[in-house]
Amino acid sequence: QQSCTCDKELEPLVDEAAALACIADPAKSQCTLESLLEEVEGWDKLKCKEYFKIFLYQGGRTGLLNRLVEEHENGTWTDVRALVYSSPELELRMQEKFRAVTKHMLPWEPVPQKELGDFAQQMFSLGLLNFVTVPVTYVLAVHGKVCVIYLFMTLKFLASSLLQRRLLKGFLQWLRKENYSEIAEVIEEHVSCKSSLFSSSSVLELILALGASLRWALELAFAILESVDPDFDTMTAGNSWNLLKPHQAEIFAASWREVPLIGIVPESLGLPGMLTSLLTASVLCQLGVIYFCWQRLLQERDVGGFLAWSMHVTDVGGAMVLSRALSEAWAKERELLGSSFPGGRLQAFVAKVFCETVPSAWFAISYFALIYEDVPWSGKASILLSIISSVVVTIGQSAGALPTLLFWSRRGEHGLALWYYALLLLTICLTTVMLLRLLGVFFCTETHVFVASRLHCLPSKLP
Repeated sequence: QQSCTCDKELEPLVDEAAALACIADPAKSQCTLESLLEEVEGWDKLKCKEYFKIFLYQGGRTGLLNRLVEEHENGTWTDVRALVYSSPELELRMQEKFRAVTKHMLPWEPVPQKELGDFAQQMFSLGLLNFVTVPVTYVLAVHGKVCVIYLFMTLKFLASSLLQRRLLKGFLQWLRKENYSEIAEVIEEHVSCKSSLFSSSSVLELILALGASLRWALELAFAILESVDPDFDTMTAGNSWNLLKPHQAEIFAASWREVPLIGIVPESLGLPGMLTSLLTASVLCQLGVIYFCWQRLLQERDVGGFLAWSMHVTDVGGAMVLSRALSEAWAKERELLGSSFPGGRLQAFVAKVFCETVPSAWFAISYFALIYEDVPWSGKASILLSIISSVVVTIGQSAGALPTLLFWSRRGEHGLALWYYALLLLTICLTTVMLLRLLGVFFCTETHVFVASRLHCLPSKLP
């Protein structure tokens, strides 16, 4: 270690055991606080970024200090761990170095409690908004007030969008005040869709601008579907109590009678009971994940962490205008930092896919099949929209989780990625089966029910 010194004459040494160790192994040296401080002071920009990424993505303060210990403990007989962990001055020196070299992020600088704390609370409230209205939608659906539900959904979506844009405006002002101008520009461009569509000077620029505008329009459409998906699922669960007839309920029970072990639950509860139970479980699950992400958000001490967990809170909560803008801002922050971490939507992948979209879409397809012959398309449209929105959310969330899993695999963190890969594979299999069942609605002419466990259409004559 160049920064550590060992006096071969042992004059500065006062510990006899340490002196003997140095004589026995002259390749090792004495590591002092002064030498560590000098080494930190000599870090260049690349070294600062390396250590800073360790702080952000590999264990925070503890991970950073552990890395410092690992780099020195094999080259010295000093108790480097005790030295590093008992030296506040060393942490202050690293803080000053980050402050000088990495202007965009200061890892030890606390997030301002008054300003960003208020933003965190408002984001949490927006995340809750999409679920606290579920009882209202459910009651209206039970009473068959479909037109009122659509009006209610529209008003709620418009109000939520206005609140999200207002919150983004305040957040943009804070970013500019704190000199995070690059991040602020990314958010502003994403929200306003500023492109060079009308200022293109060549055919290539026009094509690129059209592509960017099309991408923005598709993202907006997907965001709307993801925002209203809980309302469609709620409406499907509520109106099933009125639209499902006794003989259709018997067909549903018969289709599950052949399924071992788990078949007894839907057979006992019936289709309306299953849809309502799954709706309740999904709401509680997603509220729990929102609360967990919000607690992590309040604990963050840097802007990058604030952007990441704010995105997770709003993503799970269905505040998609805000979530997509925060996702772009987080990506820009990682670019400025030089980080290779791709971001991701793992929290929403687990909360939305396995708590809501997959189970709700599965039974919504059963519901759609059973009432296909007896209900006009004006009544079936909401159920089909519920199925489509759930499938779209499932595909979108799966695609959003994949970059993080690939990143973990490249870094050799296979244990962490293995569970999520298993969930992703299960999602792909279930989605494929659901699409087959949806096609069975149109091709199984007798009952419109495709039994996935036996790969055949359910006959009209029940056993």
